This record gives sequence, structure tokens and C-alpha cells, in this order.
Amino acid sequence: MYNFINSQYGSINDLNNNIYDKFGFRINFKETLNSITIFVLGKIKGFAATIPSKMIQLFILIITTFFMFRDGHIFLNKLKQIFPMDSAHRKHLLKRFNDVIFAVVYGQIITALIQAIIAGIGFFIFGVKSPLLWALVTFFLALIPFLGAAFVWLPISLYFLIEGLIQSDFGFIGRSIGLFLYGALIISLIDNFLKPKLISNKTQIHTLFIILGIISGISAFGLIGIILGPLILALFLASLTIIEREKILIK
Repeated sequence: MYNFINSQYGSINDLNNNIYDKFGFRINFKETLNSITIFVLGKIKGFAATIPSKMIQLFILIITTFFMFRDGHIFLNKLKQIFPMDSAHRKHLLKRFNDVIFAVVYGQIITALIQAIIAGIGFFIFGVKSPLLWALVTFFLALIPFLGAAFVWLPISLYFLIEGLIQSDFGFIGRSIGLFLYGALIISLIDNFLKPKLISNKTQIHTLFIILGIISGISAFGLIGIILGPLILALFLASLTIIEREKILIK
């Protein structure tokens, strides 16, 4: 990167002169870009080292989701053998089990779709070529928990920045900054708020508990915790409901 910056020194110097003429100050682009490069490369290196384990976790997540959808009733029947319960309680637990699995998958897909739509609008506004194509890419990457929409809008933003520095073009730099802010404050933040809300609406569990369930699940189990966290929470709350009903019947 240092060699690249040196090769573009004339363009960068022209840009710096333009900034000085318009705003009265200069920016040490060489030092700033090298610091950014070192930081970004360090993050990429750290992320790359985790890819094998993340892919294994993703595979486990997909397989687990499939079998939970298909064989959830078998799992609950096994629980029945260990902890005998009447038909009404068993149906209640089965419903909560199915509700959570469906809600997590539903929340993931709908959130990714909305992120893709909003990203496509942003790509169009900031002049990204083929915005529909990049919106489609955003949708698929947003479905993958450890990647997300940032793996689309962030590289495009960096590309605009580099083009702006090379061509001494404030338009590219402005688009870079605009897309970065749009991506960080709108596209990616949607995932943090919309997904828990969608899961909450489907499971009738408070959004705060869903957020805590997801965070705790990921911390304890990795990617599979996206499902296991809310599932354990839902089954725990369902068990409390059953206990409460039993107390009422005893009285």
C-alpha cells in the first residue's frame, strides 16, 4: 500500500492542494492511509484465521435448523419420557419449540431482504454501478451471520475513496463518506434492531429478552447460539408457565 501511495503521490498532492485552497488546511494522506491500511489488514488477517471455524459453525447451524424443523416433535417426545407431562403441556412446549425455530429463520430472511432493499436504494443514490446486482449480493451475505451486509457496502466505499484520491475527485470522496455513513448507520444497524423485533413478534417474548438470548447463545455456543439462545429462553419461559398452571390447579 505504501508503494501504491507513493506511485500516486502527484495526484494526492494535487488533492491536498485543492483542500488547502478551499478549506485552509492540509491532510497527511500518506500517513493516514498507511495507518488505515495497517488496521484493515490486521482485521482481515484476524478474520481470515477464524473462517474455518466459522464455516464449521455455519454448517452446524444449517444442519441443526433443518433437523429441528423436521424432528422437533421427536425431541419433545424424548423429553416426555424423561420428564412425564400431560398432553396439554406437551403441546404447549411443542408449540413454543416450533414458534422459536420458525421465528429465527423468518427474522433472518426478512431482515436480510429489507437490508438488501435499503442497500440497493443507497447504491443507486451514491452512484454504484449495477445497484440491483449488489443488492442481491447483500441479501445473500446478510443471511450469513458472521459476514453480513458490511461485506458489500464497506469495500465499495473504500473503492470510492481510493478512486477519489487517485483522480483528485471530491465527488468520489464524498460518495465514499456518504456510503460509509449510510451503510454503518442504516444498512447494518437494521440487523441489530429489526431481527430481534421480528423474533419477538413471532414468539411473544419481549425484545430485550430476545436480544439477551441471542447474545448469550452466541457467547456460549457460537453461531448455533442464534437458535439455541432464544430456544432455551423460550422453553424456560414455557416451563415457568406450566409450573404456574400446575400451581393454580393444585389450589
